[in-house]
Amino acid sequence: MSDKELKEFYDKAFALSVQVEPSMAAGVFVAQAMRIYKTVLNDVEFNQMVDNISDGRDKIRPLGDNLPSRKLH
Repeated sequence: MSDKELKEFYDKAFALSVQVEPSMAAGVFVAQAMRIYKTVLNDVEFNQMVDNISDGRDKIRPLGDNLPSRKLH
């Protein structure tokens, strides 16, 4: 996948995410990502990926004004 294709896919996914409640979209994206990782990675790689995601929690920044400020609960 080229950088252009990746950007186009990201833009489409983001556009879909703002059409629904943001927490719901995030939950679906995370669940699908984890299933894809579980499918394409071996057990060691999957565990490393999950650890990397968890370890990066302090580096994640909010999107700012790009999403409506609605919450699921």
